[in-house]
Amino acid sequence: MDRTESVSRNFRRNAAAVVGFDAVWSLGSPACNIYTVVPAYLLFLGVSKTVLQFITVSLTFLVVLQLWSGPLLGGLNRRRLLMVSWFIYPLTLFLFGLLGLAGWTLVPKGVWVVLMALAFICVAITIQLSVPAYAEMVLENTPMGWRGRLASLRSLGAGLFGIAGLFLAQHLMAGWDAPHNFHWCFIVGPLLMGLSCQSLWGFRDSGPVSVEPPLVPSTASAFNAAIGPVRGLLSHFTFRVFIVFLALLTMGHSLAPLLLGYGRDVLGMTVVDTNKFTAAYYAGAFFLGMAITLLADRFGFRLIAVIAALNLGIAFLAPILFPHSVWALLIAYALIISSMNLTSLVLANLGNELMPGNKTTTIIAASSLLVMPLNLITAPLGGRLVDVYGAAGYTAVFTGGVVLSLCAALGFLVVIREPRTGEEIVIRQRAI
Repeated sequence: MDRTESVSRNFRRNAAAVVGFDAVWSLGSPACNIYTVVPAYLLFLGVSKTVLQFITVSLTFLVVLQLWSGPLLGGLNRRRLLMVSWFIYPLTLFLFGLLGLAGWTLVPKGVWVVLMALAFICVAITIQLSVPAYAEMVLENTPMGWRGRLASLRSLGAGLFGIAGLFLAQHLMAGWDAPHNFHWCFIVGPLLMGLSCQSLWGFRDSGPVSVEPPLVPSTASAFNAAIGPVRGLLSHFTFRVFIVFLALLTMGHSLAPLLLGYGRDVLGMTVVDTNKFTAAYYAGAFFLGMAITLLADRFGFRLIAVIAALNLGIAFLAPILFPHSVWALLIAYALIISSMNLTSLVLANLGNELMPGNKTTTIIAASSLLVMPLNLITAPLGGRLVDVYGAAGYTAVFTGGVVLSLCAALGFLVVIREPRTGEEIVIRQRAI
């Protein structure tokens, strides 16, 4: 049996394993979501918006680790390695929750800020190492004609179970006073997330398309081996253009935590309202992600990139047009999360189709690494504007987000060509 037949034969089983992993993970994630609960916990501890942005942007800073995702977690044993790597994520938050319950009164708040920052960085390391290898494994074991539909099924499972998990998170947040409501969330949520990793036992990997060489002992040689494929990708004009417009999207995404700050500073939302943002998070994954990704199998992932950019623009436009509306802010947060989810699909799928013959882990790692410097500038700068100018700073940040989204939408719509039609980006020079 050749590889294509093996992929087709095992697809239903693998789809069930992947959807099950996403669903049970999302059942526990609302209690300890790193995009909503962790920032809310840090704001409770009294950190400034600049510090908040510096901590959360570490997720972006650590994308350099994606260069080693394939060599470390790829290969013939990638399913088992990925199960272990994903398990470290909830284990870190679980240990932090236990420590918080046991020692909250023993040390000042500043210590908990440092510990939370370290826990967030540990989670970020796990994410950056796991995401490229996991995306590649799923992509290589999914027939091309089913990639959009599988993404929709994953959004459906994650959204439904995520919404169900909100009731658990709400019960935990209401059951204790802060900060112990957070600490119980960091205990119970990760238990379910760790359980979800067992779903991957049912995944039948047909094997990588190509096996990356293992890392060698020399650090310099290992770095050169990892950076070599990135240099190869940069030699392609199509990839360089793709990176430009992807960067515009991710720069806008790096400002997402400021929507939570806007709710707290301008609309007077409190810690109790954290679950509203978590609900918006899963609503964005469910309603928008499920419906939009169905278009990918028919029209290609370039259209998904355009929709992701438009979602981002509407997200930042909503609080500008309706500055005193909580509902507008929650819809904006749902839209920006939808944009982030869709962009991750675009990176793996459109990147793979634009650059056939290149490993998906390399495409994801190279793209994330190249846009990182811009995100490292954008996120803290947005936080600084808010700290200095208050409400006017939020308006400036959101206006900048709208501009970024429009430029990205025009780029994917006009410049990037749809690879499934065989079109390529061509620069014509006039004869002099």
